Formats: sequence, C-alpha cells, structure tokens
Amino acid sequence: MAKEKKEPKAKDPSKKSNKNIIILIVLLVVCGVAAFLLTEKTPTEIKENVEVKTDIDSLVTEEINVDSTMLIDSILPVDTLEFENMTIDEPEKKKVIRKVPKAQMDNNPKYWIVVKGSNKDTTFYTLKNRKTGTKLSNKYFTKEKAETELNNFRNIISN
Repeated sequence: MAKEKKEPKAKDPSKKSNKNIIILIVLLVVCGVAAFLLTEKTPTEIKENVEVKTDIDSLVTEEINVDSTMLIDSILPVDTLEFENMTIDEPEKKKVIRKVPKAQMDNNPKYWIVVKGSNKDTTFYTLKNRKTGTKLSNKYFTKEKAETELNNFRNIISN
C-alpha cells in the first residue's frame, strides 16, 4: 500500500493542448476576417482623362508699331478674366512683447520706492523695487533718512 500512495497520478496533457489549439484557431480566424474587411474597405482610385482643346480663333494678338517694324506684344485670350473687388488679406502682424530681464528692471531707478515695515516692537523703512519685489536689507528708522538714501541709490544706479 505504501508503494501505491507514492506513485503520482498521471495528468492528461491532451486536455490543455486541445484548449490551446482551439484558442489559436479562433484567434487566427478573427484576425483573418479583420484583415479581409480592412483591405476590402479601401476606396478604389478612379482615373479620369481630361481633354483640353484650344481654339485658335479665340486668341487675339496685339501689335505695336515700333520703328516701322511690327512686334507681337502678347497673345491675349478673348475671354479675359475680370477681377472685381479682389483684395489680398495680409496676415495681421502680431505685437511683439519684449520681455525685460529682472536685472534690467532692478537697475531702473524709477521702480524703487520707500516701504514701511515693522517688527514686534519697531517700525522701520526699507527700499523696495515695485516691479521685481527686491528689497534692500538696510533699515532706516526715519522716513527722511530713507528718502535721502533712496535718492542716493537712484543716483548710483542711474550712472
């Protein structure tokens, strides 16, 4: 009995291979039908021949007398095209907005102002650029002193 328990049961490999074969065949059929439908739906190109006939009677020549010789200036068709109210729309020119770099705005004296600031117990004034938001670290405790330093700073960066 012990020998009978040790022998493994034989598996049927035929059932798994049959399932795989059936799935493969169905997949191939679906792909074949899809390929047939895609190639069948393409429109056929129709080539048309266009015949162009020119009538010699419909052409008129302009002759110009120059130094007693006849020159044929051009050949004009009798049915000339008339252009009425033909306007050419030119594309609108876009306004070019030039971006000014931050360094150039920092060096412009007209953007600097005096700003009031405060801490827990003190009030002070600093110089600030209103365009870029740059603040100088110097603190002035009177507005008059801050205004004189602002004028000095403007003189320095304007030169």
